[in-house]
Amino acid sequence: MLTTVGMLFLFGLTNLFAQQTKIRRSHAISTPVSKQATLAAKGTLDVIAIMVEFQPDENRLTSGTGIFGNDGFSGLPYLTRQEKTYIDPLPHNNEYFEAHLEFAKNYFEKSSDGQFTINYRVLPTVFKLDKKMEEYSPIGETFTTEKLASFLQDAWTKVEQNGGFDTSGLNPDSTAFVIFHAGVGRDVELTGTSLDITPFDIPSIYMREDNLEQWLGSDFDGFSINNGSFSVKNSMIIPRTESRRGEDITEAEIVFPLSINGLLTASIGSHLGLPDLFNTETGEPAIGRFGLMDGAGFFAYNGLLPPEPSAWEKVYLGWETPFVISTENTTAINLPAAALNEANSIAKYELSSTEYYLIENRHRDLDGTGVTLTTRQTDGSLVQKTFTNTNDAFVFQEAGFDSLLDAGTLINVSNFDWSLPGGYDVGSDNTEGTDDDRELNGGMLIWHIDEAVINQQLQNESVNADPYRRGVDLEEADGAQDIGLNAGLIDNSPSFGYAFDFWWSGNNYRVITQSGSIDLNPNNIFGPNSTPNNNSNSGAKSFFELYDFSDNIPSATFKIR
Repeated sequence: MLTTVGMLFLFGLTNLFAQQTKIRRSHAISTPVSKQATLAAKGTLDVIAIMVEFQPDENRLTSGTGIFGNDGFSGLPYLTRQEKTYIDPLPHNNEYFEAHLEFAKNYFEKSSDGQFTINYRVLPTVFKLDKKMEEYSPIGETFTTEKLASFLQDAWTKVEQNGGFDTSGLNPDSTAFVIFHAGVGRDVELTGTSLDITPFDIPSIYMREDNLEQWLGSDFDGFSINNGSFSVKNSMIIPRTESRRGEDITEAEIVFPLSINGLLTASIGSHLGLPDLFNTETGEPAIGRFGLMDGAGFFAYNGLLPPEPSAWEKVYLGWETPFVISTENTTAINLPAAALNEANSIAKYELSSTEYYLIENRHRDLDGTGVTLTTRQTDGSLVQKTFTNTNDAFVFQEAGFDSLLDAGTLINVSNFDWSLPGGYDVGSDNTEGTDDDRELNGGMLIWHIDEAVINQQLQNESVNADPYRRGVDLEEADGAQDIGLNAGLIDNSPSFGYAFDFWWSGNNYRVITQSGSIDLNPNNIFGPNSTPNNNSNSGAKSFFELYDFSDNIPSATFKIR
């Protein structure tokens, strides 16, 4: 596992810019991984973070001037000129980064049902390196992580030169380290947008001991701290913000706001051993907004609000143990919603010892009251705001939706699965408030898992690189199987996951074709002759059907025959 980030991430910006534009994550940074992470994702993870700035620069090919300044207001002048920045506003200081780590702590505690938590600390000093930001930026046709390893070495050497830090109670083998750096991450493709082109920014990446050995020698045993009594063996490189400057059609300055919440959370997922689940060859989504380790997930809601991990991710982390079902189950099988954190919430149907299906129930709005966001404002106060499915601007992240938020750093969410695709579906007459209106709040997800592919491709970070044989594949109920396909640069594209990818009794989605529309799964059945079908990856028929899916409810049911 090398990085959770570094992907080509498509983002619909048609409401933000006058012409259709796109944001793409930079190419996956992958080198062979010789050792798997050994940390069990239970108990407490210690996280130590530092703030690092560079020598000031005026290079137009980097974002900002490479510094935080004395108060966290300096270095990104476009953020100081904005009338109000609602997502991750200035100052970017110790308390700001603590707030982001508090978000990650709350995310993992809720997603793991309290089995895993984070104990974090941000060192108060801003460490200034002797080089400019551009000197650490990997450029050229062949991408390597050599300069990033040098960046880590210089950063932790500077910490050591400034007296190190208190390592009492820390285990160097099970502590995660974060470098929050001045500037913006080189994590989005800027060509074709009206955002500033800054190729000398630093990519966001997670590097552990064996990755660093490649550049620092096979005898590398961590960066020395406190005169060698402690060592730093890994680091996440995270920017202070992902918000970028650009210009609109009138050449007026604008800021496209992106939070680092999802990026930080997914990077911790990498530290825990989760593989990237997007297509690391092309960077396109592969599981969409239905899990953590896909850019469509960790950049959901402009990076503010990633959904809970998928069924496979939770099983892989040891948080859930699925219960096995077979055609001998003659009564309805109950699945409580993942966010309820109840036992027996993931069903498993085995095709073989290494290939199987996982079925889970995901629900965006458990009690019908919407989602409540808790934000830490810049003065340290906490405020809460609630949104429901009728708040279209927020639900569908329309242009300027961030202005609906309280300005500050989002630190907690009442239900992280609110980030799943869904919202208010207006009826056939396109008039809100009629009898056939409905709220789309999730449903059941069916995952096709092939451990042979996963085990073979973990080494080179390609678990979902083959769109025709993914290790973790979602069986989309609408029959289109369009996650990862270029479905057009539109907001909430089905390419990132769609409300009708869930299975529930009322899913009557019709796929639009050149000659009209067609219901690819009129019987709402998952079986050998359905679309999608339940064939094994070898093409062999699987002689079972999942049917009689209940309504979209927090405690849902289905049957097998």
